[in-house]
Amino acid sequence: MKFVSKYFLQNQFKNFFQNVLKPIVQKEIDERIAAVLAEKEAREKAISDLTEKCRNESETIYSRILSENERATGAEESLQVNIDAEKTERETDVANAKIVASAISLGIATKLEEKLTEEKERAINAENELFDADNAMQAKIDTLNADAKTTGSVREIISHLAPTYTLSDTRNDNQSPMWYIQNTHGLMVKWEFKDMKTMGLGAAGTYCALETIVPWHDVSGGTVIQIAYQSSSAWVRNGNAQASAWGAWAKKW
Repeated sequence: MKFVSKYFLQNQFKNFFQNVLKPIVQKEIDERIAAVLAEKEAREKAISDLTEKCRNESETIYSRILSENERATGAEESLQVNIDAEKTERETDVANAKIVASAISLGIATKLEEKLTEEKERAINAENELFDADNAMQAKIDTLNADAKTTGSVREIISHLAPTYTLSDTRNDNQSPMWYIQNTHGLMVKWEFKDMKTMGLGAAGTYCALETIVPWHDVSGGTVIQIAYQSSSAWVRNGNAQASAWGAWAKKW
């Protein structure tokens, strides 16, 4: 494609990158960030629920201790004959209850601390994974930018994204420039097998490979370009500014 400007091709790929590839990459990054934030929020809620549960259990245990104290006080007032023994027994019960409560509280606190540590580690790992994924995605973007700057032709850019071309057999169709814009949505190179008579090139031969370059998704991106290739010749034509009709064919070699 000797006749296609290097700067034209670079601008086409730059448009492709800015308007198609980069939004897709950014969307993936945003979705992954949203997922990590949602997971972090869920974990924080779980920690909050666990903390509240521990608080309620501690209050219940404390209420039991108060109840045991009240029982001990009541026993002292009602059992005068065996007051010393009863008091000792109740005090022992209270002490045991306090020991049990202390052990339960200590176990809950230990488990809560372990859970908090585990959740913090998970959150840190998730943030690190997101950071690594962001760096990897940025590296891919940098690679594509470098390729776009150094690539010399539309075919080389396309071959980087898709290693082979596929020609559609549309030999009897001669579509308008607007048809290609509407059916490819722009930013695309379409290849077709054509009967040259259908394309208005009957005197030049029988069949050709037709390359159609659609630079944008509407006419604001420039005219649609078609190149008809034979083994030793090539012809070029452009659509008009409204993409409603084709201009005349011009032989390039």
